[in-house]
Amino acid sequence: RLGVNHNRGDSAELYLRLMEGEEVVAERRVWATDSIAPVQRLHTQAVLTFELAGETRADAGIYDAEGNLYFLLSEDKLFRPGLQRQRYIMGKEVPAGQDYWVKIISEGGEVLAETRLNPDGPEPVVNPVRTLRGQFEMEVSELQRDVRLAIYDADGTIKRVMYDIDRLNPGKKRFSYLFDHVQGPGATFYVRLTNQAGEVLWEKAIVDE
Repeated sequence: RLGVNHNRGDSAELYLRLMEGEEVVAERRVWATDSIAPVQRLHTQAVLTFELAGETRADAGIYDAEGNLYFLLSEDKLFRPGLQRQRYIMGKEVPAGQDYWVKIISEGGEVLAETRLNPDGPEPVVNPVRTLRGQFEMEVSELQRDVRLAIYDADGTIKRVMYDIDRLNPGKKRFSYLFDHVQGPGATFYVRLTNQAGEVLWEKAIVDE
């Protein structure tokens, strides 16, 4: 919100310009009849969780329903693969009477996570993190070399590599697992023993109940 006093008379032409260096990014003429639009203060917070298969650079910002950016919360942040949890605290003034979202958008334009903002108080956590833990047994019938024991989601993406094993002797084996996810109740994962060629030697389903 801007207010300007001047003594150039009613016929003076005044302009509001947004500059980047010497370049005019945006411009509009200012009139004496212009009014100040009412604003609301977004005094709130948001927690967003999401998963990434690979390294990704992304921006976070406050957007309206049409996708217009109002405030940039973080820019070109590098996210490592795996589970992400981002918390943003807002105290921004925006035009009143509209809905707003916090969005995390990759450099390719993909919305990685978003939540609608509540100007009156804290936001619920988006995609709450759930933890799965337990034990399982497997029977190894013959010597295995250079194998991997890992947890996969239903799409075949590795959630966690438990062990890379040079030599796995025959016999009954017991392992424990512990990992986080944001896929919600009922999500199915798989513990798989694979060789260097990617062949599945053993598999067990884990369901988040």
